[in-house]
Amino acid sequence: MLRIFIRAEQPGTTPRRRPLKTLRLERQALASNGAQSDLQEWLHSPSEPLVMPESMRVGLYVDSPEIGGAEVFARQLLRELSSTIHVTVVGTNQYVIEEVASQRDGVTTCLVPQVRGRLDISTIRMHAQRIRELELHLLHINHGHLWSGQYGVIAAAWAGVPRIGTVHGVFPARNRSQRLLTITIARVMQQFVGVCDYVTNTLVRELHIPPDRVRTIYCGVPTPASPNSTPPDPDLIAAVGRFAPEKGFDLLLEAVERVPQCRLVLIGDGLELEHLIDQAARLGIKHRVTFAGWLDGSWVNQFKPSLLVVPSRREAAPLVIMEAMQAGIPVVATDVGGISELVSHDETGLLVEVANVRELAEAITSLLTDPQRREQMGRRAARRAASDFAAEKTARQYEHLYCEVADWSAKRASFKSFGIHGEEASA
Repeated sequence: MLRIFIRAEQPGTTPRRRPLKTLRLERQALASNGAQSDLQEWLHSPSEPLVMPESMRVGLYVDSPEIGGAEVFARQLLRELSSTIHVTVVGTNQYVIEEVASQRDGVTTCLVPQVRGRLDISTIRMHAQRIRELELHLLHINHGHLWSGQYGVIAAAWAGVPRIGTVHGVFPARNRSQRLLTITIARVMQQFVGVCDYVTNTLVRELHIPPDRVRTIYCGVPTPASPNSTPPDPDLIAAVGRFAPEKGFDLLLEAVERVPQCRLVLIGDGLELEHLIDQAARLGIKHRVTFAGWLDGSWVNQFKPSLLVVPSRREAAPLVIMEAMQAGIPVVATDVGGISELVSHDETGLLVEVANVRELAEAITSLLTDPQRREQMGRRAARRAASDFAAEKTARQYEHLYCEVADWSAKRASFKSFGIHGEEASA
């Protein structure tokens, strides 16, 4: 297990090794040259406004074996970041890192082997070596969920590279060992980002992180070059995502059975595909359900549904909700995770109880049968998306965070001038 230590040396004493979280500026050593007050003021004062440097090298670490919402976010973020930022996508799956890098010119990729477990020290060391060779100013770890991306954190700390992490989803740990490992590793992160307040609050609670080391930055969606003026299909509803039990698409099929006037397009793929096809046949609605697979372009423009339905059993802040809102499509969703931060009930959509098929069907029916209400909700949703969920706004927030963490790390490095030295030790 990796631990980070600070060595504080004073004349006539034996160097002591202490965890980073217990670092204290030695009053006696600093007071002798009058440096203590100056150093404290320098480190903790607001200082000058952060300005984008002429050139910054940032690594984006992704360890997912497939494309999901977290990887779509990463791809969109890279497209919007300043051209002064030179990005390398580091990951364990060639297809995934190429997809994440695909929408930004000049991005390099770095494939590293999959870590087989926390005892696979040689592979973690290889990750650290590759990260060190890239000479990065910062590594941005894209955590698909709370318990992922940990080997990227260890490797970056081992390489001595500043690091931040964006966490997209939260759910219980598989076991106590996984939870304790993640809590320990979290201590060497400069900053965590939650994609909604629900995730941010969970990070503070589960990982025992000080609130000032976690912030919320909502994911953003890019503004379309030319809005589609084609009117929506009045009887069509859509659902988008991985076909997995937590997404609740089986519940949606049951609800569609109760709404005979509607048709459903399911956009995505996953292990539950065959089960969902069989379920649609058993319910007698197969002729009203289209399984579209993953799409190359915008699902909004290809199908123009009147509603987006998000029937999830577990969720954080789905990117697909922001895409629908931007297009002026109202949302019917379960009130779970951070969804209520995106969808305002009876303003930009309707929120229903988790796993309540009857309530879900009633919400779909109420909006499909009231075009005027649906249109009003859509207009409010589009205004909210433009204000709070624009990709450009998200990119500027991350740029500021990059500069902030890099500036903080530069100050930490300057501790040497005050007789305080950092070292990283592995075990």
